[in-house]
Amino acid sequence: MIKNITKIHKISLFIVSLFFTNVFLAQTIEIISYGENPLEVNQLVGSNLTINYKYTSEAGSSGNHIFIGLEILDANNQYVSSVSGITLEHQTSGENREGNVQFFVGSSHQLSADLPAGYYYQAKAILYASGGWTDNAWAGHWNTPALFYKIQTGMYLVNMYFQKVQILVG
Repeated sequence: MIKNITKIHKISLFIVSLFFTNVFLAQTIEIISYGENPLEVNQLVGSNLTINYKYTSEAGSSGNHIFIGLEILDANNQYVSSVSGITLEHQTSGENREGNVQFFVGSSHQLSADLPAGYYYQAKAILYASGGWTDNAWAGHWNTPALFYKIQTGMYLVNMYFQKVQILVG
C-alpha cells in the first residue's frame, strides 16, 4: 500500500512540476508604447513609426524571431490590410527583454479620420519559436491601443502655380 501511495505521489509531483515549468517559462510579447500616438505624418514624405516592445522567450534560445507591424483592422477586429512592418531575426533569449523598432509609414495611407467607419490602425507583434517560424506569442488589438494617424501639425499642401518667365537681354 505504501509503495502505491509513493508511486502516486511521484506521478503527481511530476505532473505538477511540468505545469509549473510551462507557467514560469511561458513566452510572451507585448507592445509597451508608441513613439507618438497619434502619429503625425508629413504629407510629402510620410513618417517613421517607433514601437516599444517587451518579450520573454524560451530559456536558452538562440534564434527567436519577432515580427512587429502595423495593419488596418475593421470594426470586428478582422484583418483588412498591412501597412508596414519589420522582422527581427535571432533575438537574444531572456525574460522581460525590451527593445524598439522604427519603420517607415508612407504618406499614401489614409488618415484615421478618413478610414471607413469602424476601421482603425493597429500594431501587432509576433514572437516565433526558436529556430523556426511557429508563432508562440502574440500582441494585438486585445492588449494594445489603436494607433491614430493624422496630418503633421502646421503642414498643409498648397496648390502652387509657376509661370514661365522669359528674360530678354539686350
